[in-house]
Amino acid sequence: MKKIFLLFAIFLILSLYYFFDYKRHIICDQEEQKFITIWTRFGNVCYIIPGKYYGLTKPSGNYIETASHRNYIGIVWQTKDSRALKISVHGSFRINNLDTTIAVYDRNELMLNEYGITTNQENADSIKREINYEYIDLNRVIGIKVFRW
Repeated sequence: MKKIFLLFAIFLILSLYYFFDYKRHIICDQEEQKFITIWTRFGNVCYIIPGKYYGLTKPSGNYIETASHRNYIGIVWQTKDSRALKISVHGSFRINNLDTTIAVYDRNELMLNEYGITTNQENADSIKREINYEYIDLNRVIGIKVFRW
């Protein structure tokens, strides 16, 4: 009886951990060559990690930490300079040992202005195709190409 209770308790703890703290999405560009992990954790914390990240604890480096509630990011996957990709973060954020080939902007407008694009343009789909761009709500990562593992 103790073994059954112990197994049930372990299952319950793992289920709660998964439900509350393991919400991560691995998104990719149109060619499925570049990946970013968006890990929204309990307590309004979100990690934006280049590549695929499967760890159980917070990464030791190479990530952006921000809030997940009412926060957005923009990603340009194919840049016109030597950068691997460009990310804009709407709210406040903290960079922790991020790869130097990744450019981070505090406003989406600054990033898009490099491509001659203003945020009030009416045809958002053509912008996405033209510069391989995604705009993601960190609270609801839906409607984007999500890499399934």
